[in-house]
Amino acid sequence: MLRLLNDVLDYSKIVSGELEIPVSLVNLERAVQSVVAKYRPYAKRKGQEISVTVPRVCQYVMANDLRLCQVLGHLLENAIKFSPNQRSITIRASEYDSGYVRVDVVDHGIGIKPEDMGLLFEDFRQLDSSFTREYGGAGMGLAISKHLVELQGGVIWVESEYGKGSTFSFVLPRAAASNRQTIQLAIPHTSA
Repeated sequence: MLRLLNDVLDYSKIVSGELEIPVSLVNLERAVQSVVAKYRPYAKRKGQEISVTVPRVCQYVMANDLRLCQVLGHLLENAIKFSPNQRSITIRASEYDSGYVRVDVVDHGIGIKPEDMGLLFEDFRQLDSSFTREYGGAGMGLAISKHLVELQGGVIWVESEYGKGSTFSFVLPRAAASNRQTIQLAIPHTSA
């Protein structure tokens, strides 16, 4: 309930333009491990393993530690929720384009129908009302994650095959904006 209340408060600040997110150098691996520790008991109840790979070259990103953990939490919670029991989940980081780090949250769950891909990051949207009954949630997590990633100088997207799983990906800069050139990121199948 507290999480939902915080999401609603964040959302209202986002749409009113009042949410400012100061960024600094953040240890990505530490943030990922913190979120995994929080959600691991939930995954264990479903017999799911969570693996993490953050290479040394991807260790640090320019982000807000609290907001980065919030995004990771939404993505990991969805991966656990929408994956059947005994399925593995992977969080991995890799170098991406010039000066960015890519983070992928990979599940082997129900996947997303192609016609629903464009709706995924819409506010207050769950793709199927039967999902709300079966899986719970208010449909705010992905919309908030999209806004939070963008406010930290990144981009978020999803690649999915219906019935086989999804990979939610986002990129964040490695260095402060003043130290890098603005570039257009080539994002596959962007739903943002």
